[in-house]
Amino acid sequence: MERREFIKIVCGLVGTWPIAAYAQQVGELRRIGVLGADATVWSSWTVAFVTRLRELGWTTGETVDVDYRWAGKLQACERFHG
Repeated sequence: MERREFIKIVCGLVGTWPIAAYAQQVGELRRIGVLGADATVWSSWTVAFVTRLRELGWTTGETVDVDYRWAGKLQACERFHG
């Protein structure tokens, strides 16, 4: 292998390396906030919600993070929303 061929190969590899490394990086998790009055009342809804997220390709903990907040009473829930 001649010197010029070697330099072309090395420059080609160095030039494409950052692009390949960038493509492998994982982005931030998307965050969804759920505010409800009582966890026991909303349990069937949360199961259906997570199931539908999976059907759409979202995986809890890998591609999306769901934060649940339960107020306990409907009146307590009113002080949380803006």
